[in-house]
Amino acid sequence: VVGSRAPAIDVERWMQGAPTSARGPAIVVLEFWATWCGPCIEAMPHLSTLQERYGDRVHMVGVDVSDRKESPAEQQPNSQVHVDRIRKWMDDNAGKMRYRVALDDAAGTMDRTWLKAAGKNTIPATFVVANGRVVWIGAPTDLEGPLAEIVAGTWDLPAAIAKYDAELDMAER
Repeated sequence: VVGSRAPAIDVERWMQGAPTSARGPAIVVLEFWATWCGPCIEAMPHLSTLQERYGDRVHMVGVDVSDRKESPAEQQPNSQVHVDRIRKWMDDNAGKMRYRVALDDAAGTMDRTWLKAAGKNTIPATFVVANGRVVWIGAPTDLEGPLAEIVAGTWDLPAAIAKYDAELDMAER
């Protein structure tokens, strides 16, 4: 949840770009997506633009979750069939994702430790981490303003925590 220590970025494979950590000096944006998710795909060019705008100050990471097919071959850990399918999708959609891309593992570790732990059951979902803490969670379409404040050092974390807690309370009702 917002304000908590960020979990590890524990992925099965980095498909594009250098690995990064949620506990390093860079601001990390984790965008959870899948190849079947229309809103996820629509957000990719905007996320690429933000990555280009902020350069090395922000590490944008697209984490493919909930995307393993029902075939036994794709369900296996380190499935080359799964990797090949996602690689083909990325090649077919070249240019949309101009940032790091990683695959969740067969056990759904990233889905469990990030999305489910934060009460998120749908994608796309975006998390921003600064100084090892989750400082914002929301939709990729709402990222630009908060990210600008986070990068500038003017982000009001206590207000963000209160807002997110209120959203969780509302969702539980």
